[in-house]
Amino acid sequence: MSDEIDRDAELVGINTETWRKFKQMYKQDDLPGMLEAEARAREDSIDAEAHERRRAALFRRWFGYYLKCKDQKKKIDIIKQYNAVCMMRARQ
Repeated sequence: MSDEIDRDAELVGINTETWRKFKQMYKQDDLPGMLEAEARAREDSIDAEAHERRRAALFRRWFGYYLKCKDQKKKIDIIKQYNAVCMMRARQ
């Protein structure tokens, strides 16, 4: 991203020395809470439809495991594992 901004500054005609001084003066990578804010912004950009498609794919995969399993005890374990994964995702 920084390279793109540098190229944009060059295209606009900003003096490279002035631009370098400006970047050093206003470096914002170390602002407190910056990483958390970026992570929240990325998570908020995921739309509900994509989330539902992901959940449906997760269900189909685990249901496929369940159908292919022959042992009744293992089937119960698969159901328990699926429920544990879904509950973890629901809490997020």
